[in-house]
Amino acid sequence: MGHWVGTFRPVIDSDPTTYWDSRANLYRAPAIAYLVLDANPNSWSIYDLGAFSQTLMLAATARGVQSVPSYELVKYPAIVRNALGMPANKVVAMGIALGYEKPEKPLNQFRTDRVATPQVLHIIN
Repeated sequence: MGHWVGTFRPVIDSDPTTYWDSRANLYRAPAIAYLVLDANPNSWSIYDLGAFSQTLMLAATARGVQSVPSYELVKYPAIVRNALGMPANKVVAMGIALGYEKPEKPLNQFRTDRVATPQVLHIIN
């Protein structure tokens, strides 16, 4: 995360109003998928939610829809719970903004670099 912030900071600084406005307005997404779990979920439920969220975002990408998983979308879980009429035995675990990218925006032109595969994957015979 530290590396990412360091590389993304110049993009934020080049257009801070757009960046902060976008976050404050839930990325202006036309749709948000809220993923919920039972209260006090077990480890497998959390794992399953992560796998499902990745699949959701990959499926969206395959259909030309961009996605942004973000804390900003779940920062106020009581408001989300109330707006969605969620029962008390459920927790808002994750939010994913879904929409269409405006490629001309500097924020949308940023692409992260990646760690080389051998640094994170070791196959043992």
